[in-house]
Amino acid sequence: MDVPFQGARFLEAENQKIGIVLFHAYTGSTNDMNLLGRRLNKAGYNVLMPLLKGHASDDIMDILDADIGIWRRQSKEAVQWMCEQYDQVFVFGLSLGGLFAIDALLDDSLSIQAGGTFNSPIVREQTVTIDDVFKAYTRNLYKKNNQSDQFEDDWPSIKFKYTEQMHELEMFKVSYRDQLTTIQTPVLLVQSLKDSMVRGADIHEVVEAMSGVDITLKTFPENTHVITVDRNRQSFEEFVLAFIERNSQ
Repeated sequence: MDVPFQGARFLEAENQKIGIVLFHAYTGSTNDMNLLGRRLNKAGYNVLMPLLKGHASDDIMDILDADIGIWRRQSKEAVQWMCEQYDQVFVFGLSLGGLFAIDALLDDSLSIQAGGTFNSPIVREQTVTIDDVFKAYTRNLYKKNNQSDQFEDDWPSIKFKYTEQMHELEMFKVSYRDQLTTIQTPVLLVQSLKDSMVRGADIHEVVEAMSGVDITLKTFPENTHVITVDRNRQSFEEFVLAFIERNSQ
């Protein structure tokens, strides 16, 4: 099947009833979700892993020149396309990707069976700070491009755009916080307790903000932020698979 999304990975299965959308993290790529996607595909599900604009690039400005509105539109288009192909659609996201998964679950125009998030800062009283991680990521890109000497000169302007983008992200989260209780589908919330970016305790604030929603909460004590590529990810994969099987018809 031809997929109308640049850079996306699509794993087709014989099952023509159920499709699953997996959104990657900020500064990540479809590689974030590839192992989980293959596990779900092996179980018989069709899996789409979209690539958000600007990601999987050696130029940090490609991410910074994109914005939340573009990524939101891309995520909605991906889910809508899957809804047109399959009777039941599930949508999940890692970190930033989880914000778009929740956004899709809030959209009544999308026929979604269920979905969830993996280590996503959906609700937090304090802004999630990934400045050091982002700076290290950017520095590595410069090194990869043999431009290490230029990094310190460019960093102030890069940090300015990055800070603006993080502010946009916070505003996006705030815009739908009061709507979280209106989600009509089952939601899976996964949190790693060795996550260095999203505090494990924050997941309880998410549960409280989703009061009345059919929530399945699972914490993994030994896993880290990018749980989808952890060496001990097998129990996580099996839990996601069980959630899908339990909520499919």
